Amino acid sequence: MKKKRVIQTKNVKRWRVLDSMAWVIPLGFLLLMIFGNYDLWKQEVDAVFADSTFTGILFLIMIGIIALIAAAPFVVIWRAVTSTIKHSVVKNTTFNVLQDLDYYRDRFENVTPADISMLTDLELEPRKDIAALILKYTMLGLVTTDSGRIQVLSTVHPDIGESDRYLLKAMADDRVDGSVVREWREKAKTEVVNKGYLEDIKRTREGRQSGCGPASTIGCLCPILIFILCGTFAGTSSKFQDYSNTIDSLDDSMSNLEFIHYMMDSPEFTAEAVTTVAIAVLCVIALFLPLAGLLYLIAHSISKKYYKRTALGQELTEEIYGMKNFIHDFSELSHADKEQLVLWDDFLIYAVLLEENTSIVDEICNMRHLVRVHLPSSWQI
Repeated sequence: MKKKRVIQTKNVKRWRVLDSMAWVIPLGFLLLMIFGNYDLWKQEVDAVFADSTFTGILFLIMIGIIALIAAAPFVVIWRAVTSTIKHSVVKNTTFNVLQDLDYYRDRFENVTPADISMLTDLELEPRKDIAALILKYTMLGLVTTDSGRIQVLSTVHPDIGESDRYLLKAMADDRVDGSVVREWREKAKTEVVNKGYLEDIKRTREGRQSGCGPASTIGCLCPILIFILCGTFAGTSSKFQDYSNTIDSLDDSMSNLEFIHYMMDSPEFTAEAVTTVAIAVLCVIALFLPLAGLLYLIAHSISKKYYKRTALGQELTEEIYGMKNFIHDFSELSHADKEQLVLWDDFLIYAVLLEENTSIVDEICNMRHLVRVHLPSSWQI
Protein backbone atom coordinates (compact mmCIF):
# COMPACT_ATOMS: atom_id res chain seq x y z
CA MET A 1 0.00 0.00 0.00
CA LYS A 2 1.30 3.43 -0.92
CA LYS A 3 2.22 5.72 1.93
CA LYS A 4 0.18 8.91 1.98
CA ARG A 5 0.45 12.25 3.72
CA VAL A 6 -1.88 15.20 4.18
CA ILE A 7 -0.94 18.86 3.84
CA GLN A 8 -2.42 20.54 6.91
CA THR A 9 -4.05 23.59 5.36
CA LYS A 10 -6.24 25.93 7.36
CA ASN A 11 -9.25 24.55 5.54
CA VAL A 12 -8.42 20.99 6.64
CA LYS A 13 -7.98 22.09 10.25
CA ARG A 14 -11.21 24.13 10.18
CA TRP A 15 -13.40 21.28 8.92
CA ARG A 16 -11.85 18.75 11.27
CA VAL A 17 -12.75 20.99 14.19
CA LEU A 18 -16.27 21.61 12.89
CA ASP A 19 -16.83 17.89 12.32
CA SER A 20 -15.70 17.05 15.85
CA MET A 21 -18.09 19.60 17.38
CA ALA A 22 -21.23 17.51 16.82
CA TRP A 23 -21.21 16.65 20.53
CA VAL A 24 -21.92 20.32 21.30
CA ILE A 25 -25.45 19.98 19.88
CA PRO A 26 -26.84 17.62 22.60
CA LEU A 27 -25.10 19.75 25.22
CA GLY A 28 -26.76 22.84 23.78
CA PHE A 29 -30.18 21.21 23.92
CA LEU A 30 -29.56 20.17 27.53
CA LEU A 31 -28.58 23.71 28.50
CA LEU A 32 -31.61 25.08 26.66
CA MET A 33 -33.89 22.71 28.56
CA ILE A 34 -32.30 23.77 31.85
CA PHE A 35 -32.10 27.51 31.42
CA GLY A 36 -35.15 27.88 29.17
CA ASN A 37 -37.40 27.22 32.14
CA TYR A 38 -35.01 27.48 35.05
CA ASP A 39 -37.55 28.02 37.84
CA LEU A 40 -39.53 24.87 37.01
CA TRP A 41 -36.32 22.93 36.47
CA LYS A 42 -34.97 23.98 39.88
CA GLN A 43 -38.21 22.97 41.62
CA GLU A 44 -38.14 19.55 39.95
CA VAL A 45 -34.49 18.96 40.82
CA ASP A 46 -34.96 20.10 44.42
CA ALA A 47 -37.99 17.83 44.84
CA VAL A 48 -36.26 14.77 43.36
CA PHE A 49 -32.98 15.21 45.23
CA ALA A 50 -34.91 15.85 48.45
CA ASP A 51 -36.27 12.35 48.10
CA SER A 52 -32.84 10.70 47.55
CA THR A 53 -29.62 11.27 45.70
CA PHE A 54 -30.12 8.12 43.64
CA THR A 55 -33.52 9.19 42.33
CA GLY A 56 -32.04 12.63 41.61
CA ILE A 57 -29.33 11.05 39.46
CA LEU A 58 -31.95 8.98 37.64
CA PHE A 59 -33.91 12.18 36.98
CA LEU A 60 -30.83 13.86 35.49
CA ILE A 61 -30.22 10.82 33.28
CA MET A 62 -33.83 11.01 32.08
CA ILE A 63 -33.42 14.69 31.18
CA GLY A 64 -30.19 13.88 29.36
CA ILE A 65 -31.95 11.18 27.32
CA ILE A 66 -34.68 13.63 26.32
CA ALA A 67 -32.01 16.13 25.22
CA LEU A 68 -30.28 13.39 23.22
CA ILE A 69 -33.50 12.44 21.42
CA ALA A 70 -34.26 16.08 20.61
CA ALA A 71 -30.71 16.70 19.34
CA ALA A 72 -30.36 13.48 17.31
CA PRO A 73 -31.68 14.81 13.95
CA PHE A 74 -29.54 17.92 14.18
CA VAL A 75 -26.46 15.81 14.90
CA VAL A 76 -27.23 13.67 11.84
CA ILE A 77 -27.63 16.76 9.63
CA TRP A 78 -24.49 18.40 11.04
CA ARG A 79 -22.44 15.27 10.43
CA ALA A 80 -23.87 14.81 6.94
CA VAL A 81 -22.48 18.20 5.94
CA THR A 82 -19.29 18.53 7.97
CA SER A 83 -17.99 14.99 7.56
CA THR A 84 -18.63 15.12 3.81
CA ILE A 85 -16.75 18.39 3.35
CA LYS A 86 -14.00 17.29 5.75
CA HIS A 87 -13.51 14.10 3.76
CA SER A 88 -13.27 16.09 0.52
CA VAL A 89 -10.81 18.71 1.76
CA VAL A 90 -8.60 16.01 3.33
CA LYS A 91 -8.71 14.01 0.10
CA ASN A 92 -7.77 17.13 -1.90
CA THR A 93 -4.65 17.68 0.21
CA THR A 94 -3.58 14.01 0.33
CA PHE A 95 -0.66 12.90 -1.83
CA ASN A 96 1.40 9.76 -2.35
CA VAL A 97 4.82 9.71 -0.70
CA LEU A 98 7.51 9.04 -3.31
CA GLN A 99 10.68 10.51 -1.78
CA ASP A 100 9.83 10.33 1.94
CA LEU A 101 10.69 14.02 2.44
CA ASP A 102 10.07 15.81 5.70
CA TYR A 103 11.71 19.06 4.64
CA TYR A 104 12.52 20.70 1.33
CA ARG A 105 14.53 23.92 1.17
CA ASP A 106 15.44 24.51 -2.49
CA ARG A 107 13.72 27.00 -4.77
CA PHE A 108 11.18 25.56 -7.18
CA GLU A 109 12.46 26.01 -10.73
CA ASN A 110 9.87 26.94 -13.37
CA VAL A 111 7.03 26.48 -10.89
CA THR A 112 4.49 29.30 -10.63
CA PRO A 113 2.46 30.37 -7.60
CA ALA A 114 -0.65 28.96 -9.30
CA ASP A 115 1.10 25.58 -9.68
CA ILE A 116 1.91 25.49 -5.97
CA SER A 117 -1.57 26.58 -4.89
CA MET A 118 -3.36 24.06 -7.12
CA LEU A 119 -1.14 21.17 -6.08
CA THR A 120 -1.62 21.98 -2.40
CA ASP A 121 -5.40 21.43 -2.34
CA LEU A 122 -6.55 21.23 -5.99
CA GLU A 123 -7.98 24.77 -5.87
CA LEU A 124 -6.96 28.39 -6.31
CA GLU A 125 -7.76 30.83 -3.51
CA PRO A 126 -7.83 34.23 -5.27
CA ARG A 127 -7.22 36.42 -2.25
CA LYS A 128 -4.11 34.57 -1.11
CA ASP A 129 -2.84 33.59 -4.54
CA ILE A 130 -3.16 37.02 -6.12
CA ALA A 131 -1.30 38.52 -3.15
CA ALA A 132 1.51 36.00 -3.81
CA LEU A 133 1.45 36.83 -7.52
CA ILE A 134 1.83 40.53 -6.79
CA LEU A 135 4.95 39.71 -4.78
CA LYS A 136 6.20 37.68 -7.76
CA TYR A 137 5.42 40.49 -10.20
CA THR A 138 7.25 42.91 -7.90
CA MET A 139 10.34 40.67 -8.00
CA LEU A 140 10.17 40.59 -11.79
CA GLY A 141 9.81 44.37 -12.00
CA LEU A 142 6.32 44.19 -13.51
CA VAL A 143 4.52 46.07 -10.72
CA THR A 144 5.37 48.44 -7.91
CA THR A 145 3.55 48.81 -4.59
CA ASP A 146 4.90 52.23 -3.67
CA SER A 147 2.59 54.68 -1.88
CA GLY A 148 0.21 51.92 -0.85
CA ARG A 149 -1.15 51.21 -4.33
CA ILE A 150 -0.54 48.71 -7.10
CA GLN A 151 0.94 50.21 -10.25
CA VAL A 152 1.51 47.98 -13.29
CA LEU A 153 4.75 48.82 -15.10
CA SER A 154 4.68 46.12 -17.78
CA THR A 155 2.72 43.05 -18.86
CA VAL A 156 5.57 41.43 -20.78
CA HIS A 157 8.13 39.04 -19.32
CA PRO A 158 9.49 35.65 -20.46
CA ASP A 159 8.75 34.04 -17.06
CA ILE A 160 5.00 34.69 -17.00
CA GLY A 161 2.14 32.89 -18.72
CA GLU A 162 -1.14 33.83 -20.33
CA SER A 163 -3.03 33.92 -17.00
CA ASP A 164 -0.42 36.35 -15.59
CA ARG A 165 -0.67 38.65 -18.59
CA TYR A 166 -4.45 38.60 -18.34
CA LEU A 167 -4.38 39.51 -14.64
CA LEU A 168 -1.73 42.22 -15.11
CA LYS A 169 -3.75 43.80 -17.93
CA ALA A 170 -6.86 43.79 -15.73
CA MET A 171 -4.94 45.43 -12.87
CA ALA A 172 -3.51 48.02 -15.26
CA ASP A 173 -7.04 48.86 -16.40
CA ASP A 174 -8.31 48.92 -12.79
CA ARG A 175 -11.00 46.35 -13.46
CA VAL A 176 -10.26 43.42 -11.16
CA ASP A 177 -13.76 42.16 -10.42
CA GLY A 178 -15.49 38.83 -9.99
CA SER A 179 -15.64 38.00 -13.69
CA VAL A 180 -11.95 38.81 -14.15
CA VAL A 181 -10.98 36.61 -11.20
CA ARG A 182 -13.07 33.70 -12.52
CA GLU A 183 -11.48 33.99 -15.95
CA TRP A 184 -8.00 34.19 -14.41
CA ARG A 185 -8.69 31.07 -12.36
CA GLU A 186 -9.74 29.07 -15.41
CA LYS A 187 -6.68 30.16 -17.37
CA ALA A 188 -4.33 29.37 -14.46
CA LYS A 189 -5.90 25.93 -13.92
CA THR A 190 -5.55 25.12 -17.61
CA GLU A 191 -1.86 26.03 -17.46
CA VAL A 192 -1.28 23.70 -14.50
CA VAL A 193 -2.98 20.84 -16.40
CA ASN A 194 -1.00 21.57 -19.57
CA LYS A 195 2.27 21.38 -17.63
CA GLY A 196 1.41 17.81 -16.67
CA TYR A 197 1.03 18.36 -12.92
CA LEU A 198 -2.72 17.67 -12.84
CA GLU A 199 -5.22 15.66 -14.81
CA ASP A 200 -8.66 17.07 -15.55
CA ILE A 201 -11.11 14.22 -14.84
CA LYS A 202 -14.40 16.03 -15.54
CA ARG A 203 -15.14 13.85 -18.54
CA THR A 204 -13.76 10.59 -17.22
CA ARG A 205 -15.70 7.86 -15.41
CA GLU A 206 -13.88 8.78 -12.21
CA GLY A 207 -15.02 12.39 -12.55
CA ARG A 208 -18.64 11.39 -13.12
CA GLN A 209 -18.86 9.37 -9.90
CA SER A 210 -20.88 11.62 -7.62
CA GLY A 211 -21.46 9.54 -4.52
CA CYS A 212 -25.22 9.44 -5.16
CA GLY A 213 -25.48 5.72 -4.39
CA PRO A 214 -24.53 5.85 -0.70
CA ALA A 215 -26.55 9.02 -0.13
CA SER A 216 -29.64 7.54 -1.80
CA THR A 217 -29.33 4.33 0.22
CA ILE A 218 -28.81 6.07 3.53
CA GLY A 219 -31.33 8.82 2.90
CA CYS A 220 -34.18 6.73 1.46
CA LEU A 221 -33.77 3.01 2.12
CA CYS A 222 -32.47 3.13 5.70
CA PRO A 223 -35.45 5.09 7.12
CA ILE A 224 -37.82 2.52 5.66
CA LEU A 225 -35.82 -0.35 7.14
CA ILE A 226 -35.63 1.37 10.53
CA PHE A 227 -39.40 1.90 10.69
CA ILE A 228 -40.07 -1.70 9.56
CA LEU A 229 -37.68 -3.19 12.13
CA CYS A 230 -38.94 -1.00 14.96
CA GLY A 231 -42.57 -1.66 14.08
CA THR A 232 -41.96 -5.40 13.80
CA PHE A 233 -40.24 -5.52 17.17
CA ALA A 234 -42.93 -3.44 18.90
CA GLY A 235 -45.68 -5.59 17.37
CA THR A 236 -44.20 -9.02 18.06
CA SER A 237 -42.59 -8.62 21.48
CA SER A 238 -45.21 -9.50 24.08
CA LYS A 239 -43.11 -8.12 26.92
CA PHE A 240 -42.64 -4.84 25.09
CA GLN A 241 -46.40 -4.64 24.50
CA ASP A 242 -47.03 -5.26 28.20
CA TYR A 243 -44.60 -2.46 29.03
CA SER A 244 -46.28 -0.12 26.52
CA ASN A 245 -49.75 -0.88 27.86
CA THR A 246 -48.54 -0.34 31.42
CA ILE A 247 -47.08 3.07 30.58
CA ASP A 248 -50.27 4.06 28.74
CA SER A 249 -52.34 3.16 31.80
CA LEU A 250 -50.41 5.48 34.11
CA ASP A 251 -52.11 8.60 35.40
CA ASP A 252 -51.25 11.64 33.26
CA SER A 253 -50.93 13.74 36.41
CA MET A 254 -48.07 11.58 37.72
CA SER A 255 -45.05 13.71 38.63
CA ASN A 256 -41.51 12.99 37.52
CA LEU A 257 -40.63 11.83 41.01
CA GLU A 258 -43.57 9.42 41.09
CA PHE A 259 -42.66 8.10 37.63
CA ILE A 260 -39.07 7.45 38.70
CA HIS A 261 -40.28 5.61 41.81
CA TYR A 262 -42.63 3.54 39.64
CA MET A 263 -39.77 2.54 37.29
CA MET A 264 -37.54 1.73 40.26
CA ASP A 265 -40.26 -0.55 41.63
CA SER A 266 -40.63 -2.29 38.22
CA PRO A 267 -37.17 -3.70 37.40
CA GLU A 268 -38.79 -6.22 35.05
CA PHE A 269 -39.35 -3.35 32.61
CA THR A 270 -35.78 -1.97 32.65
CA ALA A 271 -34.76 -3.63 29.36
CA GLU A 272 -37.96 -2.45 27.66
CA ALA A 273 -37.42 1.10 28.91
CA VAL A 274 -33.93 1.16 27.42
CA THR A 275 -35.28 -0.34 24.19
CA THR A 276 -37.98 2.33 24.02
CA VAL A 277 -35.36 5.07 24.25
CA ALA A 278 -33.31 3.40 21.51
CA ILE A 279 -36.36 3.08 19.25
CA ALA A 280 -37.30 6.71 19.85
CA VAL A 281 -33.80 7.90 18.91
CA LEU A 282 -33.74 5.70 15.79
CA CYS A 283 -37.16 6.86 14.61
CA VAL A 284 -36.33 10.53 15.10
CA ILE A 285 -33.08 10.03 13.14
CA ALA A 286 -34.94 8.13 10.41
CA LEU A 287 -37.34 11.03 9.89
CA PHE A 288 -34.42 13.32 9.09
CA LEU A 289 -32.25 10.93 7.08
CA PRO A 290 -33.72 11.98 3.67
CA LEU A 291 -32.83 15.60 4.46
CA ALA A 292 -29.37 14.51 5.62
CA GLY A 293 -28.92 12.56 2.37
CA LEU A 294 -29.89 15.62 0.32
CA LEU A 295 -27.49 17.82 2.25
CA TYR A 296 -24.78 15.20 1.76
CA LEU A 297 -25.26 15.37 -2.00
CA ILE A 298 -25.14 19.17 -1.99
CA ALA A 299 -22.02 19.27 0.19
CA HIS A 300 -20.35 16.58 -1.92
CA SER A 301 -21.12 18.48 -5.12
CA ILE A 302 -19.78 21.78 -3.76
CA SER A 303 -16.57 20.34 -2.31
CA LYS A 304 -15.67 17.85 -5.06
CA LYS A 305 -12.68 18.78 -7.23
CA TYR A 306 -12.38 17.46 -10.79
CA TYR A 307 -8.60 17.25 -10.80
CA LYS A 308 -6.12 14.64 -9.65
CA ARG A 309 -2.35 14.81 -9.41
CA THR A 310 -0.23 13.06 -12.01
CA ALA A 311 2.98 11.23 -11.03
CA LEU A 312 4.88 14.45 -11.73
CA GLY A 313 2.35 16.38 -9.67
CA GLN A 314 2.65 13.92 -6.76
CA GLU A 315 6.43 14.40 -6.71
CA LEU A 316 6.15 18.19 -6.71
CA THR A 317 3.38 18.11 -4.08
CA GLU A 318 5.66 16.19 -1.73
CA GLU A 319 8.32 18.88 -2.19
CA ILE A 320 5.69 21.56 -1.47
CA TYR A 321 4.77 19.66 1.70
CA GLY A 322 8.44 19.65 2.70
CA MET A 323 8.74 23.37 1.94
CA LYS A 324 5.74 24.15 4.17
CA ASN A 325 7.35 22.19 7.02
CA PHE A 326 10.68 23.93 6.49
CA ILE A 327 9.13 27.42 6.51
CA HIS A 328 7.03 26.58 9.58
CA ASP A 329 9.81 24.98 11.65
CA PHE A 330 12.98 26.78 10.62
CA SER A 331 12.18 30.30 9.47
CA GLU A 332 10.67 33.56 10.66
CA LEU A 333 8.72 34.07 7.45
CA SER A 334 5.40 34.02 9.28
CA HIS A 335 6.31 37.44 10.73
CA ALA A 336 7.94 38.94 7.62
CA ASP A 337 6.37 41.85 5.75
CA LYS A 338 6.40 42.57 2.02
CA GLU A 339 9.29 45.02 2.38
CA GLN A 340 11.48 41.99 3.17
CA LEU A 341 10.87 40.52 -0.29
CA VAL A 342 14.41 41.53 -1.30
CA LEU A 343 15.77 39.49 1.60
CA TRP A 344 13.59 36.40 1.27
CA ASP A 345 12.49 36.60 -2.42
CA ASP A 346 10.79 33.31 -3.50
CA PHE A 347 10.61 31.94 0.05
CA LEU A 348 8.36 34.81 1.12
CA ILE A 349 6.08 34.00 -1.80
CA TYR A 350 6.01 30.35 -0.73
CA ALA A 351 5.13 31.42 2.82
CA VAL A 352 2.11 33.34 1.53
CA LEU A 353 0.96 30.53 -0.75
CA LEU A 354 1.30 27.90 1.99
CA GLU A 355 -0.61 29.99 4.56
CA GLU A 356 2.42 30.49 6.79
CA ASN A 357 2.13 34.27 6.38
CA THR A 358 -1.33 35.86 6.30
CA SER A 359 -0.45 39.46 7.23
CA ILE A 360 0.98 40.16 3.78
CA VAL A 361 -2.27 38.97 2.17
CA ASP A 362 -4.28 41.50 4.20
CA GLU A 363 -1.76 44.25 3.52
CA ILE A 364 -1.75 43.76 -0.25
CA CYS A 365 -5.48 43.23 -0.64
CA ASN A 366 -6.20 46.44 1.27
CA MET A 367 -4.05 48.55 -1.04
CA ARG A 368 -5.67 51.26 -3.07
CA HIS A 369 -6.28 50.68 -6.68
CA LEU A 370 -5.63 46.96 -6.89
CA VAL A 371 -8.48 46.94 -6.56
CA ARG A 372 -11.59 48.48 -5.68
CA VAL A 373 -13.21 45.14 -4.80
CA HIS A 374 -10.55 44.08 -2.23
CA LEU A 375 -10.91 40.46 -3.34
CA PRO A 376 -13.71 39.31 -1.04
CA SER A 377 -13.18 36.07 0.83
CA SER A 378 -16.26 34.52 -0.83
CA TRP A 379 -14.15 34.10 -3.97
CA GLN A 380 -11.98 31.61 -2.18
CA ILE A 381 -14.54 28.84 -2.60
